[in-house]
Amino acid sequence: MHGVTLAGGSESEQAGPVHSSHVRTEKKNEEIETLRAVAITIVAFQHSFNYLTVWQPAWAATIGSYFNLGQAGVDLFFAISGYVIARSFLPGLLAASSFEAAWREVVAFWIKRIYRLWPTVLLWVIADIVLATAFNRSGAFGPIKETIVGGVSALAQIMNFHHGYCAQGFCFSNPVYPLGPLWSLSLEEQFYACFPLLVLTLWSYKKLDRLLPLLALIAFIQLFLTRPDGSLLLYVRTDALCGGVMVYLLSSWEGLRMFREPLAAAKWTTKAVTIGVLFAILTMITGRAVSFNAGISAIASVAIVTIAHFEAGWFGPSQNERVRKVVLWIAARSYSIYVIHCIAIAFVVELWWRLTGGATPTGSATAKFYLSWIVILALAAEANWRLVEVPLRVRGRALASKWTRSE
Repeated sequence: MHGVTLAGGSESEQAGPVHSSHVRTEKKNEEIETLRAVAITIVAFQHSFNYLTVWQPAWAATIGSYFNLGQAGVDLFFAISGYVIARSFLPGLLAASSFEAAWREVVAFWIKRIYRLWPTVLLWVIADIVLATAFNRSGAFGPIKETIVGGVSALAQIMNFHHGYCAQGFCFSNPVYPLGPLWSLSLEEQFYACFPLLVLTLWSYKKLDRLLPLLALIAFIQLFLTRPDGSLLLYVRTDALCGGVMVYLLSSWEGLRMFREPLAAAKWTTKAVTIGVLFAILTMITGRAVSFNAGISAIASVAIVTIAHFEAGWFGPSQNERVRKVVLWIAARSYSIYVIHCIAIAFVVELWWRLTGGATPTGSATAKFYLSWIVILALAAEANWRLVEVPLRVRGRALASKWTRSE
């Protein structure tokens, strides 16, 4: 697009300094963090309707008939991920002065991803297998054989293909639960294994100006595909991921930046109506309404992330400091919550099954089931964040920094 540069100069200069707006930054965008908290909350509660309320209440079925919260939350996560990863990774690669330096940036990115994500998955796959073996009288964790197969798929970063295979009815039971949510992490890892190589290839041929239209083409091809529940296409979708990266690439374009001032000056009614419409489109457009609902979900997610990236006050945490702290706490631990929340659901179902002597729960159990789940999930997520995520993230950054500086 005219006026968009990826590296602060003409195509022949694209190995030089990055654009002033494309500078690596560690400062968190609190509006993006708020969206993180929203995404993990709606995904977790969608799964609670499916698996925690084992007595199948009518209200859960009603919510499921009107809202597609799981897909909406995942697509919002994808769009956020594309934007945040591009924001942290691309400036260093685009500023590289040689192919070796660019390659070191790619490897450093992979090192940080591995240390950031893999240890948590390994820990909780092991925990799920142990629980399926020793704490599973109710069958809440599923058959041990299928649990192991799902765990291996998650560790091999192919859970999305395994999930799609099972969704087609080729598995003996529902082996992807409670490790099921890990399919989207596998898809992200596949994307971030390939995406840096694409950028590096374009960089080496001085064709970085092709990155934006190429991502747009990849996303556009997918938008109008029919991707019903259970379709393998649903588990390999990258339109929202590409869209998130595109938001970052366009963030220095004056044609996009010109919207920040009017967005910041918008009245609260305008904000409320616009946000309401976007989230209604994101969560309520199902395959029964339109065949390409997955594409509409991706578009709505990217639109929401586009507004949030301006930091114009549309999605900022509440002015109430306590609410703000809760939102940012959820956002910071969203990865731990995402990995753990279904394991915590199975744990609660098994726990209450044992405490009640195997009695079938009814609607009167709603409060104790949800309270137990939220407390256990919060404690487990906090422990994982403090003892696993943060220390290994720091270690990964140190190793990546050492790698980029080494000769």
